[in-house]
Amino acid sequence: MLKEILIAISGFLLVASLVAHVFIRAKLKPQADDLDDYYHEFEDDHPKVLKYEKYSKIASGITAVSLLILFACAVL
Repeated sequence: MLKEILIAISGFLLVASLVAHVFIRAKLKPQADDLDDYYHEFEDDHPKVLKYEKYSKIASGITAVSLLILFACAVL
């Protein structure tokens, strides 16, 4: 019973994080013309780049955790 609940929750998290990842890559990734005003060494300080990296790391973390839970359920 617990195994099926964990599989359902982690499966939902996996799908949601993959959809979030696609959305982040499509909508939040700054375009080259957004970064024209910044010198290339300081592009990492741009607010759009910081927001993109933050949400990208969160989505990747959720994906990793959900895959670990799915793997643990498959082994047990």
